[in-house]
Amino acid sequence: MNVRLSDLASIRSGFTVRRESKTEIGQEYRIVQIRNISDDGHLSFENPSLIKMPEMSQEQLLIPGEVLMVAKGSKPRAAVFIHNDRPTIATSQFFVLRPKKEISARYLACFLNQPDTLRNLGASSAGSSIQFLPKDALLQLSIPVPPIEIQNKIAEIHELGLKEQQLLTLLAGKRRQFMELSLQYVLRAKP
Repeated sequence: MNVRLSDLASIRSGFTVRRESKTEIGQEYRIVQIRNISDDGHLSFENPSLIKMPEMSQEQLLIPGEVLMVAKGSKPRAAVFIHNDRPTIATSQFFVLRPKKEISARYLACFLNQPDTLRNLGASSAGSSIQFLPKDALLQLSIPVPPIEIQNKIAEIHELGLKEQQLLTLLAGKRRQFMELSLQYVLRAKP
């Protein structure tokens, strides 16, 4: 059964950070930027951007289980927010999707990151110099919604496939390094 995204999740835009909203006093917030989401939809805070601002509305703070969809730029992608170690906000470069109980956040992000979905969303993008995804295109997106147990299995298979790709890439690099070191050892060896 296919259901429109508008019936499966609430969608809001990320927060617009302006220079005048920054302050030396107030609370420190972590900011999610496009660079924090890899091409395969992994959210990472290795080098987090932090900002001090007056206290934010609870509605603007991310909560675990929300899906971040890149709304600006040439490479749309989605990631699930799972970090809850400090107050975090998404910039206006994102749409923040809060899934309802009928859909798993992991499945939703997996579906949004599928090549066909990204192509369809890309066809709806507008803007001449910086592409942006219209909110309405996202709201009208039709999503197959199997039972939640199946959604979780699909998401798990997808995540395992991504992990396999990462491991294969790492293995290929280690193999190349081993071959180079072996060749150097042989070339330096005295007959």
